[in-house]
Amino acid sequence: MSRPLGELVRRAVEEAGLARPMRSAEVILRWPGIVGPLAASHARAVAVTAGVLLVEVDSGLWTTELALLTPTLLERIAEEVGEGVVREIRFVGPRRGRPAAGAPGTPGPGDPDAARRGPGSPGPYPPWPDRNDLLSVGLTEDERRLVTGASTAAKDPELGAAVARWVALTLKARRWLAREHPAR
Repeated sequence: MSRPLGELVRRAVEEAGLARPMRSAEVILRWPGIVGPLAASHARAVAVTAGVLLVEVDSGLWTTELALLTPTLLERIAEEVGEGVVREIRFVGPRRGRPAAGAPGTPGPGDPDAARRGPGSPGPYPPWPDRNDLLSVGLTEDERRLVTGASTAAKDPELGAAVARWVALTLKARRWLAREHPAR
């Protein structure tokens, strides 16, 4: 019996232990749509750790405004990415050495290249690994079995190969980020 593509991908993501990190990343990516462009220009979602969303805010006024909206923001986040991904929101000032959200020269909510700018770049994300970075990362035996399982779960060989590539690259990217940016 053939299973739908969505089910195969969901299963591979869950088996790889990537479901929660993906939903957490989705919160950060969807933040401008959740709060709106004006608030997003003053408050930047930075990370989700153990159900706590960390948001850098450029002023006390915006911290107060967003803190008052926390129940509404939690509802919107649950609607966008699912229940339980974010249970709490903490608002902080910008980190030293990093420009505040909305400061001149910082990437705005519509800047898709912010993550690829390299070390020291403004923005909440570390640089994403390029092809050479990913080639430098090997997979463990367990991870190789997971990739093979993802590949064989699909009846269509092309689809199986695509899912296997995606799982392998995602696992390698996670390991590279942990090695290159351990504080993230």
